[in-house]
Amino acid sequence: MSEIIDKCEADGYQSDAGYTRMIIRVRSEQLYGLHLVRQDLSLEGISSDVAKLALEEHETDWFIVA
Repeated sequence: MSEIIDKCEADGYQSDAGYTRMIIRVRSEQLYGLHLVRQDLSLEGISSDVAKLALEEHETDWFIVA
């Protein structure tokens, strides 16, 4: 079992960064605004550094979404 977990971590499936990107993608598809996405990330326990980096990489125009 630990080999499977290690493989998932190595492939980026099991990581804070991957989980953060998934939350951002889903919330933007649900037309959540940037403020609410940041709040959700914080409630999920995502560090502000990881959240900031993932939000900078995400290609959503938050002014249009909100």
